[in-house]
Amino acid sequence: MRNKQVLLYIPVLLTIVITFSLVWEQVYGKSRPVSVSSEMYPVNPAVPDSFWIHYYVKHPYVSTELNNELNEFYAGRDYIPAWFSNGHLSANAGRFLAILENSMVDGLDKDDYYYGKIQFMVQQLGKKNWMTDGHSADRADIDILLTSSFLAWSHDLQFGHTTRNLRDNMVYQTLQSPDYVANLNEALKTNNFQGIISDLRPQNPQYTLLSTALVSLENENQTGNPIKISFKGKLLPGDTSERIPVIRQRLQITGDYLLSGPTSDSQIYDSDLAMAVKAFQKRFGLDPDRIIDKATIAAMNISPINMIEKIRVNMDRLRQVPVSLNRKAVVVNLPDYTLSYYDHGHITGKMKVIIGDLENNTPMLDDTIEYIVFSPKWKVPERISVEEIVPKIRQDTGYLNKHHYELYRGRHRVYPSQVDWSRVDKDNFPFRIEQEPGPFNALGRIKFIFPNNRSIYLHDTPASYLFARENRHFSHGCVRIEKPKELAKWMLSDNESDVIDSLNNYMKRDKPKVIYLKKKIPVYFLYSTTWVDDDGRLNFRKDIYGLDRLRKDDLDTTNLPGVIDDYNQPTSPKRNALTAKAGYQDH
Repeated sequence: MRNKQVLLYIPVLLTIVITFSLVWEQVYGKSRPVSVSSEMYPVNPAVPDSFWIHYYVKHPYVSTELNNELNEFYAGRDYIPAWFSNGHLSANAGRFLAILENSMVDGLDKDDYYYGKIQFMVQQLGKKNWMTDGHSADRADIDILLTSSFLAWSHDLQFGHTTRNLRDNMVYQTLQSPDYVANLNEALKTNNFQGIISDLRPQNPQYTLLSTALVSLENENQTGNPIKISFKGKLLPGDTSERIPVIRQRLQITGDYLLSGPTSDSQIYDSDLAMAVKAFQKRFGLDPDRIIDKATIAAMNISPINMIEKIRVNMDRLRQVPVSLNRKAVVVNLPDYTLSYYDHGHITGKMKVIIGDLENNTPMLDDTIEYIVFSPKWKVPERISVEEIVPKIRQDTGYLNKHHYELYRGRHRVYPSQVDWSRVDKDNFPFRIEQEPGPFNALGRIKFIFPNNRSIYLHDTPASYLFARENRHFSHGCVRIEKPKELAKWMLSDNESDVIDSLNNYMKRDKPKVIYLKKKIPVYFLYSTTWVDDDGRLNFRKDIYGLDRLRKDDLDTTNLPGVIDDYNQPTSPKRNALTAKAGYQDH
């Protein structure tokens, strides 16, 4: 019995001991000086800053996404500072800060990468004696911020600023991330920050062109926004209006009105102005009918700051699309409703396309066209079958036959009259609907296949009249093309000549004919709402899927943590509490 009573007191005694130990640590532990030695920390005892670098890396207050890279970088140099020399900022720190200060040329915001915080801390330390060990914690702070800045900025420069899981609506191949720690070590070793960073930028010529346009618009924006044009109704060539001089002046600023000399004050909509309006409408994806209407005036009123944001968004998107035009390639620009095909960087042909509607967005993708199917069958997706075709069958059981559809259950053909269609719905649809090859087929006579998990492809269409429309987003997600035979002939130019000679026969078959490309061709579906054309002019298109807005919101949000605000001053209470917890007083 006595032994049992003793056992009952053991938990109580343990609680008292643990509580006493914690109180002792709180009361006495902080006042004990820390011996900065390699026995306690794997640091260089001759460099006080290395203790704090090690401590802050192991007790991180920077982005968790950078923790592994920070550990790798500093462990590889025994936690010795990377950006300081003899207690002062090194020349390499100056080189990188100068590049970071000019981040706008890449459409990035320098303060998303601690630029302002670093400059503030440097200024504060500049008022003190940098060489004293009492400021080693502050120097460690700055060193870690510079390293974090380089790692995050390098990633965003190459792969985009957007939140790591936000990639618009993309089906892109996995991008291989380089070793940014190795890049930083190389830059510090060679003093060649410009070279290392240049290699990280997209090699797409559009990126450089947009960067130049961005700088130009930034300069233009410093002069303030142009006067907004107020106008309702329409103006046709030959009309007279008091708004004509303002419109003429605006188009001279945009570079569309090319006549030299002073702008005319005439209120007549003359032929010179009509040419300028037509050029402007083309650049903004409007019907180039020379009619000054609501849409044209709205485009003229887009401010430089809005154009700047549009360019920033598109530059960020280009970082995630490794477009290569150094051989045959197909490029679909969704907002422009066009397909262009290239041969060794030169555009060979261009045609109109129809893309997914607002509920069935065509995704951006980076893939490879492997084969072409002539006289294809259309295997109707289940959702389309249930939502669109079944209701029509309920109204007319002959609908499938009239439109050359066949109904299957497994491998067996089923006749529509044998089915109780009132009991068929999305939860009870054991069928498959296919449309036979022919001029009536929804895929037309040709489809181009690049296998992907979204079942997206290029194809012909029997509804060619739809290409005359200005806005062409009304497919189920696949891309209908205007000139499929022309595209097929170009793609098959590397195959045997008899294949091309047989195209017409292939397109008239009553059974599908598959032809594999001798050389697979890259295909890119892009979402470019602004770009620079061959004449060096900026073009803009509508953000039809609302993706620019999402990306802009993300660009306006830093990827680096806000918690750093608690530590960005040498007198920060939280920073002092953290240093005190380590048992080291910083003076």
